[in-house]
Amino acid sequence: MFLRESYNEIERALKNQQYPSFLDYMHDIEQFKQIFDESGPPGSQRMEIMLDFCVKAVMESAEFFLGNSGNELNLQRALAEETVRKLEEEIKEIKTDQKTRLENLESKVRKSEIEKAELSAKEQSTKEAL
Repeated sequence: MFLRESYNEIERALKNQQYPSFLDYMHDIEQFKQIFDESGPPGSQRMEIMLDFCVKAVMESAEFFLGNSGNELNLQRALAEETVRKLEEEIKEIKTDQKTRLENLESKVRKSEIEKAELSAKEQSTKEAL
């Protein structure tokens, strides 16, 4: 059949994902229709047959494009979720590190204040002893 043979190249490109978009595919379908119109077999219902064939082919390819888009969206969603998870873990680690640093600094401040108080007490007692 002329239609099937002529469509094979388009179908092969579709299955090999050589069409960047559905519009690119539709452009080739329009060229396919023009070629059929110019050099397809004659007949009284040739246009109806060609249009019926094209509608079926476009429906199948639309499902193919939608499936690919869905898969791509799922992949992007999974990557985004993984990125969010990693960033949340990184934030948690940073918060823990900051908390530890703050506690260490507060401990150093308390020790310094204790040392200061002890030194002040020693200084006071030394002044009183003199």
